[in-house]
Amino acid sequence: MSETPTTLLDRARKALNARMLKDDLRLVLENVITYAAERQAENERLRAELDKAHDNLIGANLSLYEEERAYERLRVALESAKRGRRELRAQVAALLEERHRTNEWADDAAKALRRQRDRIDQLETQRKALRAPHVRFADSDHCQHDGERWPCPTVVVLGDEERPVDEDPIRYALTEQADAEVFVPRTEREHWVAIADALNAAHAAGMPVGIDLDGTLTDHRMWSVVWDREAERWTVAGYEDGDAR
Repeated sequence: MSETPTTLLDRARKALNARMLKDDLRLVLENVITYAAERQAENERLRAELDKAHDNLIGANLSLYEEERAYERLRVALESAKRGRRELRAQVAALLEERHRTNEWADDAAKALRRQRDRIDQLETQRKALRAPHVRFADSDHCQHDGERWPCPTVVVLGDEERPVDEDPIRYALTEQADAEVFVPRTEREHWVAIADALNAAHAAGMPVGIDLDGTLTDHRMWSVVWDREAERWTVAGYEDGDAR
């Protein structure tokens, strides 16, 4: 019993070894051509799929290359950011150190300023204490404390000089004392009128007033108005107080 051909190729081989009719041979050839055409179509399909796979692979490689480039750019940017952060940290540390030094300097300066202010307040208190007893007589250009001509040396040294208005009216007008009173300059005659008024007031009060040969005004009993050579001013003294004359 002969084997039955299973494939078209087996049948073609069988036909080569057998004597066939013309129609059978034509059928076999047609089948061979059909099979060859199918193989060719399959080959073209496979080739097309292979080309597509090749294109996809190239595309994947390009995408991977772009991703690698993007990753490299990100890595460089990250390294640059890290380097910039380190530099910023160094700058911040330097600024903090400078601020610390500045705060220390400002604190030292503030302490020195407070010490100087306290010292100024202390000196000002001492100056006021020294200045307080040195007051000008209301009716004389002399100091009540030391009898020196006004302004006395202490007032001059302390820089608190107050000159009489008839000697320096412009400077006196700039003082607080001048703001509290209205200054009317007195003439020389008015000064003599004031002296005469004082003598008349003494006479009206029953006080005897005389003039000694040396020009001393006196009542010839208890009191005299004498010229103090050291103080260079008129002053009241006892009638027998020769040292004041």
